[in-house]
Amino acid sequence: EMLGTIAREHPEWQFILIGPVNYSQTGGAGSMQKLEQLPNVHFLGPKSREEVPAYVHTFDVAIIPYRESPYNRASFPLKFWEFLAAGKPVIASGLLSLEPYRHLVTLASSADAFARGIQDALAHDAEGREARIAESKLHSWDSRVTAIDQLLEGTR
Repeated sequence: EMLGTIAREHPEWQFILIGPVNYSQTGGAGSMQKLEQLPNVHFLGPKSREEVPAYVHTFDVAIIPYRESPYNRASFPLKFWEFLAAGKPVIASGLLSLEPYRHLVTLASSADAFARGIQDALAHDAEGREARIAESKLHSWDSRVTAIDQLLEGTR
C-alpha cells in the first residue's frame, strides 16, 4: 500500500522490483495486483545472484519497502550490503535491524517519509557514497569468513 501510494504520487519515478513476491507477507494478492497495474511499477521477478549487480548498478536509489511485521522485526536483509557496496543511497521501512546503520540508510515509517527519503537521495546521491562502500567492505563474505576463522582459532 505504501509503495502504491508513492508510485501514484510520483508518476515520474520508475519502481523496478526484483525478486519473488510472497503474497502472504505483502497484504495479499489484491494489493499486489493493484501495484502491478501501475505504469511506473515493474516486477521483474527473481534474478540469479550473478545478474543482481547489473540491475543494482542502474538504480538511482535502492529501496527496501518492508511491511512492519514480527517476521521483519527479526530479519536482516542481505541486499542492504549489496546496495551499500554499489554506493547506492538506501531507503527502508519495517526493519528495526537497520537502526544501527541509520547514518547510512534512511528509515521511514510512512509513505510521506519514504517519498521524502527518495527525493533527498535523488538530490544528494553522491553524499555518503564512500561511507556506504566502506561500511559494506566490513561485512563482505570474505570479512565474515575471516571473523569466523578467527573465532574458531580461539577454540582450538
